[in-house]
Amino acid sequence: MPKIRTQVWAQLGTAPKSALGIASVVIALLVGFAPMMTSGWKKSSIVAAIVLTGFSILVAIAQDSRDKKTETELDRLRAEHGKCCDQTEAAVRDAEAAKDAEYVDYIAWLCKDRFAMLLHQITACFAATTASERRSKIGNVRASILTAAAELVGSVDKGTRANIFKLVAAADGTEEMVPDGFWGRGDQSSRVFRPGMATFDMAKSGQGRFRAQTERKDSDTGAELAYETYLTYPIKEGVGRLYGVLTVDCLHEGELQEGPDIARMSVLAAMLALTYRAEYVRPAQGST
Repeated sequence: MPKIRTQVWAQLGTAPKSALGIASVVIALLVGFAPMMTSGWKKSSIVAAIVLTGFSILVAIAQDSRDKKTETELDRLRAEHGKCCDQTEAAVRDAEAAKDAEYVDYIAWLCKDRFAMLLHQITACFAATTASERRSKIGNVRASILTAAAELVGSVDKGTRANIFKLVAAADGTEEMVPDGFWGRGDQSSRVFRPGMATFDMAKSGQGRFRAQTERKDSDTGAELAYETYLTYPIKEGVGRLYGVLTVDCLHEGELQEGPDIARMSVLAAMLALTYRAEYVRPAQGST
């Protein structure tokens, strides 16, 4: 019997609110027409109204009980969802922290490994005994420096591009900086830097340039750029000769950090300057 009562109560709890509305209308009609009915029908109407009223109250109580249970269950599910979200966010933070630690270790290893290797390659350029051997070694070490720039500068594993722009004399006798090699994302830059452009003028004065722009617009020409952030550093022998400029660009703002990335660029640009200097040093045994 208790089991049957529980099932009936559960079914009552599922009664739609529209059914309660209909029952209310029927009760109102029975009560309203009762005075106009004969004695027998009047009693029957009153009894029916009482029964329907009791039934409606029973259904309302059952439905209210079910609504409370549903709301309680929803609150529980919301709490579990919030707990899962908190756990997920904590896991993401832990993963990011671990990644950051691994990235720092990776950069430290690369700096130690790459810089030592690059210095060895540059020394080999100066030690070359023939012009053809030197040209070959210079080409190899510049490619290695560009690769190191794409790997060491910026905070992304992929999507960094490094370019060299060499200072040359233009046809009209003025100076300009033209592409002279690249490594990384996409294609080599086709930009040409001339006097009056910020990158050219700052390189001529021995300064690096950091640009963390939010719009992909070239500040010199207004042309659309395929990247949002970039930095440059002059390829120069200390206070001596300027050979060009080293640039690195990334797709999204925030992927370059002004302080540490310009520091790395300064070292790599100095190494590039040595490779250009090596072109003017006479080989020990003449040229071939």
